[in-house]
Amino acid sequence: MQKYVCCKLDPVQLATLSALIILIGDFIAFIAAILALQEQQNNGPGNNNCELHHEIQQLQNQLDCIKQKIK
Repeated sequence: MQKYVCCKLDPVQLATLSALIILIGDFIAFIAAILALQEQQNNGPGNNNCELHHEIQQLQNQLDCIKQKIK
């Protein structure tokens, strides 16, 4: 039985190649996580701040109405 092997790689070369591929994948995942975190930080506080400001305005308006009813 003949084995058709186009190139012979010893175990050390295979281990090095697989480590390099894993390292590249980890780096890509790290960059993706950083980009997602930056996007979340850019979108998060602005929207929350605006929503909180709107809710505070509503509560102040309700408080003013209650004060008028009491007088």
